[in-house]
Amino acid sequence: MAILLDSLVMRPITPSEVPAFADRVERTFGGSRLTDDEIINRQGVLEPPRTLAVFDQAELIATLAVHSLTMSVPGGELAVGGVNHVAVRADYRRRGLMTSMMMAALQDIRDRGEVVSALWPSEAQIYGRFGYGLASRHASLVIDGQPGTAGSPAPGEIRLIPDASTADTALLDRLYRSWHATRPGSIARSAERWRQRLLPRDDGRGGTTDMVCLLHNDGEEVDGYALYTTRTRWSQGQLPEGTTVVVEVCAQTSRALAALWNHLLSVDMMARTVAPMIPVDDPGIWTLRDPRQWQTQVTDNVWTCLIDVPAALRARTYARDVDVVLDVQDDLFPDNAGRYRLSGDVTGASCDPTTAPADLNVTAAQLGAAYLGGTSLAGFALTDGLSEQRRGVLDAVATAFSAPLAPCCIDPF
Repeated sequence: MAILLDSLVMRPITPSEVPAFADRVERTFGGSRLTDDEIINRQGVLEPPRTLAVFDQAELIATLAVHSLTMSVPGGELAVGGVNHVAVRADYRRRGLMTSMMMAALQDIRDRGEVVSALWPSEAQIYGRFGYGLASRHASLVIDGQPGTAGSPAPGEIRLIPDASTADTALLDRLYRSWHATRPGSIARSAERWRQRLLPRDDGRGGTTDMVCLLHNDGEEVDGYALYTTRTRWSQGQLPEGTTVVVEVCAQTSRALAALWNHLLSVDMMARTVAPMIPVDDPGIWTLRDPRQWQTQVTDNVWTCLIDVPAALRARTYARDVDVVLDVQDDLFPDNAGRYRLSGDVTGASCDPTTAPADLNVTAAQLGAAYLGGTSLAGFALTDGLSEQRRGVLDAVATAFSAPLAPCCIDPF
């Protein structure tokens, strides 16, 4: 427990305080009072010992949560502390409450041995000062009409499960884990996260609609699935104007990918297909017959912070051989600052303190942005904090940090 100002106290919540915590988060972000089912869902994923709340007497006025996540990084997986639900009631802002909670949370993440923290920011301009860098992006796709795909899947390959909550989650998880292993930034799903992933969604009319699951079978085993919902709407002339909302598509073969997308683009009575959150290089995009029939908007996704710089750099692999001395600046964790020799390749890496002359000056936040392989260090060439001390080293290091597929997290945590 920490005493902040006057009567303000910061501490983790107890399980019985989850409803008040969830309500404060929802109302701070302009939402309405949560239903009992929504509170139960929050209880399923919140870890009370990893939360922070600020109380004025008995009143809860600020919140923060950290989730214990397993995230895919280039070359493997890593335990990370995922920060979200950062909220301060409007009449308590500008008192340093968010800063106090963030610093306490980051220190706790460090104390637990998690060398990287991930964050979904509500406002992108806030978290750079806490060492986070923009590490991934996602695309929002809108397709009008029913253009179909370039392939013509054979009949009988698709099985539809009208209520996805009845699907075999072990089967879905097997397929998802195959996708997760190749997609930096994605997170492993617990049984509770799967349960919530398959729950009914908003139908756009004040009610809910079941999540639908599609399974593709190649004749021997299931090799792909898709999750989607529909929002029914009719024009004044009684023409269908519904929308298919694609939640995710995981396919192991090109045949499965084309078959799943062909179904998603031809759902009865739907005039539009939207995919609100997919990787910017999602292969499903290239199954469409006419690329001019889709509209795409790209926005920031997960941000990452290297809590322990050398340990984080050792925890991933590199796209090409790299042997470089980095001079790291870190105002947040001063013991991260210093020179490190990073030596690595596609099999692993070492990163240890050194007194050798620096090849590249870089900030910890810039390394955080580049960590998942989707933000090029070369893009920081004309920004403060990054400078070459050995000519040509920046391009080589930027290539080494890259990943074959664009990082993306499709599970807002």
